Order: sequence, then C-alpha cells, then structure tokens
Amino acid sequence: MKFIIYTLLLLLPLGQEALAQMSISGQVTDADGIPMPGVTLANLNSTGGTVTDIDGNFTMTANEGDIIEVSFIGYGNIQITVTKETVYNLQLEEVSTVLDEVAVIGYGSQKKVNLTGAVSTMTFKEEVNQPVTNAGQLLYGRFSGVQLTQTSGNPGADGSSIVIRGIGTFGNSTPLIVIDNIQYDDLAAFNNLAPSDIESISVLKDASASAIYGARGANGVVLVTTRRGSEDKFEISYNNYFGLQETTIKPKFLGSQDYAMLMNEKFRNNDGPGFIPRYTADQINAINNGSLPDQFGNTSWADEILRQAPIQNHNLSFSGGSSKSTYRLSLGYLNQEAIIRSKFASE
Repeated sequence: MKFIIYTLLLLLPLGQEALAQMSISGQVTDADGIPMPGVTLANLNSTGGTVTDIDGNFTMTANEGDIIEVSFIGYGNIQITVTKETVYNLQLEEVSTVLDEVAVIGYGSQKKVNLTGAVSTMTFKEEVNQPVTNAGQLLYGRFSGVQLTQTSGNPGADGSSIVIRGIGTFGNSTPLIVIDNIQYDDLAAFNNLAPSDIESISVLKDASASAIYGARGANGVVLVTTRRGSEDKFEISYNNYFGLQETTIKPKFLGSQDYAMLMNEKFRNNDGPGFIPRYTADQINAINNGSLPDQFGNTSWADEILRQAPIQNHNLSFSGGSSKSTYRLSLGYLNQEAIIRSKFASE
C-alpha cells in the first residue's frame, strides 16, 4: 500500500512537465481581411492574455489544451483551443446590436447597466399602428419627468410641446431633437415624423446630455432612431387604421321648456302666491310647438356643432439592402377631419 502511494507522488511532477508552456502567435482580421488592432485575447485557463498590435498581430504563451477567448466591441467572440500548432490566423464577424439591451446616448449606444445619467428608452418591436396623428403623441404616459402639452386641436396642427424635468430657463425650454444623428432646434421635425417610421426613442433627462451636445442639450435631448432596411432582405410593409373621433365629454343643458318652468318656479318661491310668472302660458306653448323660434329657441348647440369625425391613416414602406448599404422608402397618407362642424346644412 505504501508503495502505491509513493508511486503516485512521483508521477505527478512528470504529468505537470508534460504541459510545458509554448509560444503562440498569429493575426486577427475582420470579415474583409483587414487587420484589427486592440483585439483582446484572454486565456480562460489562467490569468494570461494579450492585445493585438496596430497590424493585428499577437504573441502570447499558453499550454496545449488551453482555451483562448478572442473579443472586440461590436464583433462576436470566438474561442480557440491551443494545439501543437504555434500560428493562429483568426477572423471576427461583426454582430448587430440588440436594441432591448442598449440605450442610444448620442452618436452611439451603450448598455443601460453602464449608464450613469438619467436615460429612458422606448423601443417599438413592430411598426406603430396606433391612432396617433404625430410622433409626439407616442410619448404620452411613457416617460417619467417628461411633460407634453397639446396646444392646438386643429387637424394637422395638433403637435405637442415637450418639457423635460420642468422649465429651467426664461427662454426657450424646448429640448434638442436628434433624428438619426441629425440635430433639430424645434419640434416640427419630430412631430411631422410618421410614427410608423420610428424604431426607438430615447430621452436624456439630466445634465449629462451637455457632455455630448454642449449647451444645446441643457433642456434635455430626445433621440429618435428610424427604421432601416435589412441586409439581403427585401420587405414590403403596409399598415393602416380607420376610426371615429369624438369629444370625451359633451355638455348637457336643460331644454327651453324645462328652463321656462324652473324660472317660473323660482319666482313663485320668492314672491309667493301673487307672483308674476317670468314666462306666460302662451310663451311656454310657443316653446313647445316652435312657433316663435326667433324668440324662444330650443337648440342644443353642442349637438349641432360637435360630431363624430372620421380619421384614417395608411403607411406603405419598401426596405432592403446589401452588405454595402441599406435603404427604406416610406409613403404615408393621413386624413383627419375636425370634430367641430365648419358649416351647417339648413334643415
């Protein structure tokens, strides 16, 4: 028994010597064969690692059987197992960013867990098919600290003003609008944007926006990313909606007959049995039969002026692309009528 134990102790060092370190080298390129500097190579079996030089070349030590992970921002990670070979030429493939895991923060994107500023992001998985007439209406109730005010109800001119975290200036408090990295000083470009063309909206709420946009981001920033075509994939998309618009609450008033009777009741209660009625019996009859419309009208102006107004929206888009470029062409049609009648037909 002692002999077996001693034998194992003697074999352990021999096994370790068999895994002697070796020097490996090579080059890392992208899909087009262009050398990639700054690529990280980490040995998962130890604490060793290295970074490629300006020509994409690397040299490091490792044991046979070690696993080397190769990673670079914007590219998919790969793992290789060290064999007896000493030269490894590697190629990384570019990967697309998943919008659910990132937030647009200016001229790029970053994972939300790494952000220190106040950023809210809303992403639309599918094309927007909601009964909204402009992009500003998509923000209602979706972002904390963002106040939207619709100053007009006119069809085609019902865009909303946006204030982020209150008014902090005596001048213009409108936030900076950035659509696909193009800056706009007013909200017209955002409100006129078709909701179906929007892929994501991010709102930068605090002073950290000034680090990217300077004084122009002092009132906050609204970042919009529009939809674009997919590589080697041609798509035709069409969506629409039809609806009727009406007032949420329509005022209700007493009819002329009820008004006349209640006014007479008021004078009776105030003056007693000898009261003089405000409306005589003949006048009440004229109200009932409509014989004196110029003197005793009985028109419900809320019913005459307000109505159910139709609205319809159509959006047709063509998208596609290749490895070199992508495209998206969008056509939209919006027809919205007013709930207030502009003229009345004689009855």
